[in-house]
Formats: sequence, structure tokens, C-alpha cells
Amino acid sequence: MIIMEVKKFFWYILALVFLVGGLAAGVILVKQPQDIREKAAGADVVFSLSPANIQTVKDSTFMLDIMLNTGNKIANGAEVIIRFDIDALEALVLNPGSIFPTYVDKVINNNTGEIRLAGMAFNFQTGDMEPFSGTGKFGDIEFRAKNAGTNSVNFVFTLGSTTDTNVVEKGTNLDVLTEVIGSQISVSAPTATPTSTPTATPTPTSTPTPTPTLTPTPTPTYSPGDVNKDGLVNIVDIGIIIDNYGSSPPTDNKADLNKDNIVNIIDIGIVIDNYGK
Repeated sequence: MIIMEVKKFFWYILALVFLVGGLAAGVILVKQPQDIREKAAGADVVFSLSPANIQTVKDSTFMLDIMLNTGNKIANGAEVIIRFDIDALEALVLNPGSIFPTYVDKVINNNTGEIRLAGMAFNFQTGDMEPFSGTGKFGDIEFRAKNAGTNSVNFVFTLGSTTDTNVVEKGTNLDVLTEVIGSQISVSAPTATPTSTPTATPTPTSTPTPTPTLTPTPTPTYSPGDVNKDGLVNIVDIGIIIDNYGSSPPTDNKADLNKDNIVNIIDIGIVIDNYGK
């Protein structure tokens, strides 16, 4: 009799262990997808230059790839503004990538040390929208090392600004770029050149600055293609038009730039004609 009671007690304990173990496993399995969703929701959108570090010699050339990672976003367009030291480097060639069907505003300015490139999802040949999602090459730049030293090539980027480097999300037309990563360039010289000590110059005597007369602030004027009125016609404005493309009457009246009651290629043309203004 005692043996039977012990056996019953043993089976009760064993059943309880399986029940608790099953509940724990269920909690883990339920929690895992939630953790994955939370990580995906926080994925960064990143523009980077590759390689991140380059060692080269004076008068040689090298390439930098402009890479875009959209995280878990879908991009209708993107634009980069890149700055470099004009005393150290010369930009020779700027090539668009292939992640967008259309590229505009391909600019190299070796006087100011600025490079601009914009790509958008609208395919002018087919009339189709071809947005991009994932990781790919937005373009590449060929540089010449002019002088020895250490310098950097960086994106112009301020979080929340729409007038610098941007990634425009499909559907929201928001700039969703969260991070940029530049490249460090180390240039060596064949022979060291001695540096002369500069002659000190006397500090001029300061003169009092007259108080300026206050003038009324002028009313701001905007270029015809500045859809969002932020003072610059860029990829963000194209994104707004693309998102409303084909709507008649327009879903967003701002996108109908020529006020003909339809958002179409004419409106995109107005933005492109005024791009960068």
C-alpha cells in the first residue's frame, strides 16, 4: 500500500515538471519573435564610405564607394553631400550606382571641396517606380592624393535636417537617415619637406564696430520646385511628388507645382530644372 502511494506521488511530481517546463518553453517561444520585431523596428538607415581607412602615397589615385543600408525601410530616393579637404585631395570622377534607376545632381566642385549625388525611384524610361531596400552601392568617387598628411572625407549630415544628406522613405516622404560614416585618408610623401617657421606679424589695433541699423526681415522667397518650402530644391521635394504621382485631383496640393490638377512628369521636371537652388 505504501509503495502504491509513493508511485502515485512520483507520477504527480513528474507531471508537474512537464507542465512547468512546457509553460516556460511557450514563454520563450513567444518572446523570441517579439525580440526580433523590436530589433527590426530599431534598424538604422546608414550612408557610409568604403573602405573606412585608406593608406596611400602622394599623387596616387584611390576609390571610395558610397554605400547605402536602408535597414528595414524602403527608400524612394536618396541624396548625398560629401565634403573633402581641397588642399589634400582632388576629386576626379563621380560615378552613379545602380540601386536607383535615375540619378540627378551629379556634381564635383574641387574649389569648395563638395560632391553631390542624388538618386530616385522614378524610372523616366518606363514610367515605373523602383524603390530600393537593403544594402547597395549608391555610387563611387575617384580621388587623387595631392599632399601628404591625414585627412577625412565626410558626409554633410544633421539628424532631422532635409537640406543635407537624406534618405526619403516610401509612403511617408520623411528623411529616415540615422547615421553616416566617413573615411580616414592617410597620405605619405616620398621625401619630407622642411617646414619654415612663419614670421610673426603684429596684431592690428581693433577699431570700434558701428552699431548696424536694423532693417526689416525680408519675406522669404522659394524656388518653383521647393515643394516643402525648406529653402532648397532637393530629393525630398522629388519624394513628395513621387508619392503623389498620378493623383488627380492631387492628394497633396503642394505636389501639383504647375496647378493643372494632376501630379505628373511636368511637376517632376519643374523640380529637376530647379534642383539644388
